[in-house]
Amino acid sequence: MKKIFLIIVVVIIFMIIVSVFQNRPQAILSRLNEKEEIAWGNMKFRIYLFGLFPVAEATLDNAEPQILNGKVLLYLKMKANTLPVFNKFYCAEATLESYIDKASGNPVFFKQQLFTSGKDSIVKELTYDQVNKIMVLNGIKRDILPDTQDPLSLVYNLITKDYLKKMVFSFNFNANQKNYLFDAMCSRKDGVVIANAKISRRDNNPYHKSEATFVFIEGKRNIPILFKIFASGAYLTVRLVEITPVTA
Repeated sequence: MKKIFLIIVVVIIFMIIVSVFQNRPQAILSRLNEKEEIAWGNMKFRIYLFGLFPVAEATLDNAEPQILNGKVLLYLKMKANTLPVFNKFYCAEATLESYIDKASGNPVFFKQQLFTSGKDSIVKELTYDQVNKIMVLNGIKRDILPDTQDPLSLVYNLITKDYLKKMVFSFNFNANQKNYLFDAMCSRKDGVVIANAKISRRDNNPYHKSEATFVFIEGKRNIPILFKIFASGAYLTVRLVEITPVTA
C-alpha cells in the first residue's frame, strides 16, 4: 500500500512539473512555431482541470461583421465540449455567441446554449441597452452598469486592447443576473502580455469572487495563448493548441 501511495505521489508531482513547463508562454510559442501558425485566425484550445487533466476543448472563431436588426456588428462565437473519451460517462457542450458594437466594444446581443447529457438544454438570450443601462435576460429586465460586457465581448476587448497605453483597467460584467467588476493589472515582457484579474460582485458579496490570468502574444490583435481561471473551488487552465490563419 505504501509503495502504491508513493507511486501515485511521484506521478502527480511529475504531472505538475510537466504542466508548469507546458504552460510557460515560451513553451506554447515554441509548439505553435513548429506548426508555423502564429498568426491571427480561428483558435483551438485545450481545457485542463486543475491544470493537469485534459477534460475539454474549445474553439474561438475570428470576429466577422454580421447584420443584426439592420445594424452591422461584429459576430464572435466560442464553442466548447467535453473530450470524446468522456462521452460515455458525461457529455457536455456549450455555445456562446456575441454581437458587438465595434466602435464601443460593447455587446448588443449575447446567446448562451448549454447541453448536458441527461438534462434539458439551457438557453439564455440577453439584449443589452447600454444607453439606458438595461439588460433583458429571457424577457426579464435587469439594471446594468455603464459599458457592461458579456464573456465574449470581454475577451474581444482584451484581444484588441493596446497594452502600451494602459496597464491597469477594469470592466463591468454581467451575463446572468448580478453585476460584476473585472479588475486587471498587466505586465509586459518579450512581446507577451500577462493580465492578472480579480472578479467580484458589485454588491461586495464575499462568496462570489474569482481570479483569472490571461496571457497574450502582443500585437495589433493580441493572440490569447493561455487562460488560468480559479472560481468556485475549481482551477481551470485553457491553453492554445492550434490556429487556423485567416485574412486580417
